[in-house]
Amino acid sequence: MVLGRLVVVGGPSAASTNAATSEPSKVAGSTPICIDDISKDRTTVTRPFAGVFNATGSAAALLDPIAPSLDESSGLHPADIVPSVPVTNVGQYGFALNVATSPQSLEAAQAHLGQGIATAGPAHGWNGTGALTPIKRFATMFSGAGIQNTDGTE
Repeated sequence: MVLGRLVVVGGPSAASTNAATSEPSKVAGSTPICIDDISKDRTTVTRPFAGVFNATGSAAALLDPIAPSLDESSGLHPADIVPSVPVTNVGQYGFALNVATSPQSLEAAQAHLGQGIATAGPAHGWNGTGALTPIKRFATMFSGAGIQNTDGTE
């Protein structure tokens, strides 16, 4: 299922949400952001999909880190967060959020997670050498693991 059009308004309230869906240009004190699909060119992650990708990616990186990632073959992820080689779930997650490889559109969720994609394959893992934040700790934070009724992206 693809969302045809979505309006996201800063500062949620019932009144502003109702106004935004009927007359987005008249919502006082906020700037509605209209998003058509994920992105027309499938090359950037936009709101609110960044949170969805982070919640599912962090969970996959924790629950089954060495399994081959389905991201490059699914067609669901924009090209700028899919590595050029087959990767594991943790390799995909690191590539998408490491400051050296993550796109500017994900700047708020980036961290210094290490060297990058591991050289060994066939499904390449993550080389966390030199990380300021270990990728497992980072994935735990965003997944909300161990915290009831949350996914960590709130």
